Amino acid sequence: MRSGHLQLAEWNLSQELTGNMAMGYLEAALETCALYNIWLDERLCTGIKGAIKEFLVAQRKNALLHDAQRLPGAVRVPISVRQQLSGDSNLPRFNEVLIELEKARVEGTRDTAQKEPQVNHVFNVHGPNARVNIDSTDNSTNVVHQGMPFSELRKAIESGVSDGVERAAILQRLSDLEAATDRESGAGKYQAFIAAAADHMTLIGPYLPALGHWVHNLLVTTT
Repeated sequence: MRSGHLQLAEWNLSQELTGNMAMGYLEAALETCALYNIWLDERLCTGIKGAIKEFLVAQRKNALLHDAQRLPGAVRVPISVRQQLSGDSNLPRFNEVLIELEKARVEGTRDTAQKEPQVNHVFNVHGPNARVNIDSTDNSTNVVHQGMPFSELRKAIESGVSDGVERAAILQRLSDLEAATDRESGAGKYQAFIAAAADHMTLIGPYLPALGHWVHNLLVTTT
């Protein structure tokens, strides 16, 4: 039997790990935006914040469930902290995530405002590897799936998720995301996929920056 002090220490360590993972996902998302010069607008920030929050909430629910089932190796939830776990409050490092995300958004807005005015040209691009039409009209929708390793992610899930029902649910959410044709629906399906695969973040984590970048680039329409 582990003492109450030891249980509390183990719980605190598990929460520290979960919080560090959340910060890691935020850093990966911000690095992706910086790499591809993606502006952190309000919609993108809301999507990032929602995905990280869903991950943290799912981790908490799983911890409580595994403790209630007394699964071997599960971290015990000390009685002294159970009352603090109601709802979505006290999520590990989530306040830090919000602060860093808002700082990045404000800094991006400031940098954009400080840039010198440039001559605006209208570039109408249709389809991958298409030519550029300058000063002409091309009412088109350019949804590019190239560069997003959906097949690799699917194979990773098929080989890495042992439970058949859970694996099927995650793959269905991935298929729904892959079929998205606009950024708004894509963001919702992205969050649904993250929620379904919350227990396998180590498996899907390397693909999240590319997924977030892909969703942000859905439905590029010019007139």
